[in-house]
Amino acid sequence: MRAIRCCALAAMVVAVPLEVRSGDAAGKAVGVLAVAPAPGPGPALVDLTAQLREELAAQPRPGLSVLDAAQLRLRMGDQPADASLSEANRSYQAAIGADLSNDPERAIAILRASIEDLESLPESEEAFQQWTRAMLRLAKVESQMQEYAKDAPAVVERLLRADPALQVDPEVHGTEVARQVHLVRRQLRALPERRLTVSSPSKGVRVFVNGRQAGSASPGAPLVLTLRRGRYRVSGQKDKLRAPAQAVDLADKDQAVAFDFSVSEVLRPGQGPGLALAGNDHARIIRAGGYLRVDTLLATSTSEENGVSYLLGTAYDVPAGKLKLAGVMRLDGGRRPEPGGMKALADFLASGGGPKPSRDGGPVKPYDPLQKSKLQDLFPREKPKTLGWAAFGTGIGAVALSGIAVWQGLASNRAFDDAKGMRATGGGVSPPNTVADYNRKVSDGESARTIAMGAGVGAGAALVATGILGYLSYRQTGDFGPFRF
Repeated sequence: MRAIRCCALAAMVVAVPLEVRSGDAAGKAVGVLAVAPAPGPGPALVDLTAQLREELAAQPRPGLSVLDAAQLRLRMGDQPADASLSEANRSYQAAIGADLSNDPERAIAILRASIEDLESLPESEEAFQQWTRAMLRLAKVESQMQEYAKDAPAVVERLLRADPALQVDPEVHGTEVARQVHLVRRQLRALPERRLTVSSPSKGVRVFVNGRQAGSASPGAPLVLTLRRGRYRVSGQKDKLRAPAQAVDLADKDQAVAFDFSVSEVLRPGQGPGLALAGNDHARIIRAGGYLRVDTLLATSTSEENGVSYLLGTAYDVPAGKLKLAGVMRLDGGRRPEPGGMKALADFLASGGGPKPSRDGGPVKPYDPLQKSKLQDLFPREKPKTLGWAAFGTGIGAVALSGIAVWQGLASNRAFDDAKGMRATGGGVSPPNTVADYNRKVSDGESARTIAMGAGVGAGAALVATGILGYLSYRQTGDFGPFRF
């Protein structure tokens, strides 16, 4: 029970770092980042990226652990140093309280968690002083417990490698810690020396060894350090930018370290988080994935062609240094995915090259950015059906005019028949009909015949137009008219 209580307390003190580690242990770490040229991703892309990350995390996928936005920002070094140092100080005071209340195991758990938290913070003199204080307290508490006494010399060695001139007050830190400092210092001095050369293409890079500033490096002026054989944690800072800490082993030979801030300069923890890079800058995107210690990096970017907006999702295999697959989805209004589109994109990218959707199988299409595939070819705009509608209209007109021609033709025949029936045998008009009646019927027949002939000509012309327009519509859309059967 006491061990469980210590572990729970350690998790409570440094919840964020432990959350990152527990997520990584669940499978390969997957980072989802928005990518856009400087100054970086805008609000629309940030929102779409968050939706994709949520879709990926919503459904458990064996072997994959999707990092949330807070974890990614932490890996980018985005954390308020002052607040974290304050938290570390409170943890140190809590450890003292646990030790004084005769609960050394709890004190050890708090101190170890606090030390790990301090080592993740940006290097500074205050951070190093707090780290040294916590390490000395940890060595003191461990040296007083039989089951932890064997761990205390390793703590003292880490202290002396960071600060060989460290002075320990026996009255404050205990006579046992003072004795171990004396013994370990003698052992380290007996080790052979190695050279560590730190260089950087950037000017004025501050170099830290085990959290303590050891000098600076500039182009053409590397920092050369003489250190005792062993392992060290080396990091660099340039203004507000940090280079990731590197573990350097000086056991067998001299070593060289080069700090490159080109990745740090493109990190945008508050925008997505994301990267200020072009979406087709695959090499630097993969380098950023290595910096963030992810196994798979899913980069989102947007593109626009002919007034249509698209969301591109690209999956990178970071350890292998290659692009795995990419998918593209058309956006509605430049901001909204098609219904079901975000889930389809998440499933497609998480498949790692599994079954790909067919060309007409859904809102996501496979995309090959290396071949610079045209997005409009994947999602062709619907061709206008103006010609189809025109053909439909002229066809209706042909039918209507044909009907009028038949109707008027019949009316003309009836009028001429009625006029013929008014004629007498001798050639005159038989009573009670009058010449005016006869002439009116003849006029009605001629008028109806004229209308019938005109309507017939019009129907023929409309029919020809329907055929021509229907053919042109078929050439343009594949359909003879506006309707698909």
